Amino acid sequence: MSKPQLYLVPFAGGSSYSFKHILPMLEKDFEVHAWDGPGKGVNSDQPKNKRFDDEVRAFADYVKAHNKGREYYAWGYSCGGLICYEAMRLIQSEGHPLPKRVFLSAVRPAAEFVTPDTGPLNDEKLLDILVEMSGAGNKDALLERIDNTREDMELASDYRYRDTGKVNAPASVMYADDDVVTASGVTNWENYFTGPVNYGEFHGKHFFYKYQPEKLVDFIIREAKE
Repeated sequence: MSKPQLYLVPFAGGSSYSFKHILPMLEKDFEVHAWDGPGKGVNSDQPKNKRFDDEVRAFADYVKAHNKGREYYAWGYSCGGLICYEAMRLIQSEGHPLPKRVFLSAVRPAAEFVTPDTGPLNDEKLLDILVEMSGAGNKDALLERIDNTREDMELASDYRYRDTGKVNAPASVMYADDDVVTASGVTNWENYFTGPVNYGEFHGKHFFYKYQPEKLVDFIIREAKE
């Protein structure tokens, strides 16, 4: 029997490569599709989207093209969580089957979502924010993707929530106890889904998936089987 599919949307400045250490663990239970939007990762030769709605459409179309009626799950991380959520609303409106469960990591509920207030997005300010969010002292590694991060954050900054109804699926929301998005910042997600919303707490600031990969994978697998 074929494995269920898991579609993953990376965070701002990230790509499918960002999750290379965790994908083999997930692939034991899922057929994983780590999505790279236009201009990112394996699609770096394509023109990037300039509008948030176009990014949502691109991911929704990717899911519809690759799903073909299979059982599937959708997971979005940080800004990718917002793309994932909006894509599921779009998929629902177009009559395509929804995932069995939506996974969201390190992202505030849609109506409360804001990108960090950086003022002008120059390298120095953005780098300081990334260091604070990641807890990483290696600024050189962060600098390597700072242009992509800036572009993605500018894309997300244009997002405005429009209430068109709840997603008809359950959800699982992951957050870190030491992140800027803590438990108090995610609990309202239960108002965006018709199914039950479960929560999982981690540690490791905004990019906790790097530091607690086994715990995160165990959580996803357990929630998928619920």
